[in-house]
Amino acid sequence: MAKLGKTTDMKKIIGLSILTAFTLISCTPIILLQQTEFNEIPVGSKMVFVTVNYSKDSLFNRVSKSFARYGCPVKSDRGAMQVICDGKSVEGGTLMKLQAFVDDDGSGSSVLFSGDWGLDANGQIAMKAFGGMTMYSTMPIVFNGRGTTKPDIAFQHMVILAKQLDGKITYR
Repeated sequence: MAKLGKTTDMKKIIGLSILTAFTLISCTPIILLQQTEFNEIPVGSKMVFVTVNYSKDSLFNRVSKSFARYGCPVKSDRGAMQVICDGKSVEGGTLMKLQAFVDDDGSGSSVLFSGDWGLDANGQIAMKAFGGMTMYSTMPIVFNGRGTTKPDIAFQHMVILAKQLDGKITYR
């Protein structure tokens, strides 16, 4: 029995080593934006903020439609002016869950995008195959500026959605 436990532990160690090596070797950046746009995003950004010159009701409708066209399962609450993308698989086995909060902004309105990332079904399969484990939790999307991480991929998707609103984009 003791021998079986050591073999299982050794397989886990080898699996984690392979996963680590695979991650380090295959870290080709995934840049979904123009390189200049990508470079303008401050490292550590957690949110995309967009100001527009039209009403918050119009902005709410545009955000909802943008999420739906993007393939997001949309949940919305007009009273709270909140739109949620309840999980969309994107590149690299990444699952993103986004929230957008719409508000008045003086002469126009604004929307604040933020979200969480995790592994989609393909990411789960890869994690199980290479690391012998699963990961079902999500973590906040934080841009690290390398383009090689799942949070960077998810953040770029937030920017792509924000660009569809024809407003001024800033990062927080």
